[in-house]
Amino acid sequence: MQQYWRLASVYAVYFAVLGAMVPYWSLYLHARQFNPAEIGILLAIPTLTKIMVPNLWGYIADRSGQYKSIIVLGAVGALIAFCGIYWAHSFTAIILVMTLYSAFWNAILPQFEALTLHSLAQRAHSYTRIRLWGSLGFILLVLGLGWLFDRVSVLNLPIILTILIAGLCVVCVGLPRIELHKTAAATHTLKAVMAAPQVRRFFLSTLLYQASHGIYYGFYSIYLHQHGYAASVIGALWTLGVAAEIVLFWWIPQVLPQLNLARTAQWCMLAAAVRWTLIGFTVDYWPCLILLQLLHAITFGLFHASSVQFIRQSFGPGLQGQGQALYGAIGYGAGGAAGLWLCGVLWQQGAHWAFVFAVISALLAAWVQHSGLKQELKKPRLTQ
Repeated sequence: MQQYWRLASVYAVYFAVLGAMVPYWSLYLHARQFNPAEIGILLAIPTLTKIMVPNLWGYIADRSGQYKSIIVLGAVGALIAFCGIYWAHSFTAIILVMTLYSAFWNAILPQFEALTLHSLAQRAHSYTRIRLWGSLGFILLVLGLGWLFDRVSVLNLPIILTILIAGLCVVCVGLPRIELHKTAAATHTLKAVMAAPQVRRFFLSTLLYQASHGIYYGFYSIYLHQHGYAASVIGALWTLGVAAEIVLFWWIPQVLPQLNLARTAQWCMLAAAVRWTLIGFTVDYWPCLILLQLLHAITFGLFHASSVQFIRQSFGPGLQGQGQALYGAIGYGAGGAAGLWLCGVLWQQGAHWAFVFAVISALLAAWVQHSGLKQELKKPRLTQ
């Protein structure tokens, strides 16, 4: 039980940082008078660094087995680097600060995911009941800061982030040393795993799928702000989405082992296409926005839970750190960065163009999954 709470506390604080960053960092940059293209670039930096940096950390972790040491190094390095934001007064300076910050920040989650799954051993399906504490941490910060930024300037956001990252350092230091001195030998080489058709299809579709999320993670808050929604309402909408995600994380362990992961991913991608379409058309109708936020349980929660399961099954012992790192690098890194940048460029031509891109990207992702779905459905589960 003590181990459970130590793992849960890291998820809670890690995603509390994201709860402050994801909905409000774009508003902070907007308040500093950056244009949409510049905001898109600045938002893309943390995801862009996921393309290469996590793979290096993952390789070191899998070779040494010292997952905790890398997690702590990532948290402390991120704290020191982020403090540079107080002296960054230009676009270029913020790029440098966020690049260094992200290089350390992206060391944390893939290795912590691998450490958590290793600690759960044969109970890996219960991962989501620890991960949901991250969603709770996210909710608390989103709601609290929504209320706060209705009363004080969003330009105070860096101070809050500094405190939260320092808290993350503390809980990471308290992690148990459950990692091995040497990880179990890999049953396959990384090259052999990546050569499997279903693995290549998973990563390509994930890249396209996460690119479609650029409209949400980069410009959803700005879009709502431009249509007259207060910061507290924006925070409440973000919170509703994550609350739906929590419900799914609690319920999914009972059914996850029985799911066909390829079919599940395809349904998530189609749901995202519907979500982005309707947000673009119904932004002035808050009851519709409430219903659409509930789809976050599918477009993020279900997709992430099934993706982590897919990585665990496909990469096997000895490659978990690199598998989780590749998931972050290709999907959230290359895909997320491309989506944020393209949405920033398109937003200057009109918000509707950014939404069109998001919908097309999600549909393309679903098509990639469909292209191999007949072969996958011949198997009871995606386990190869």
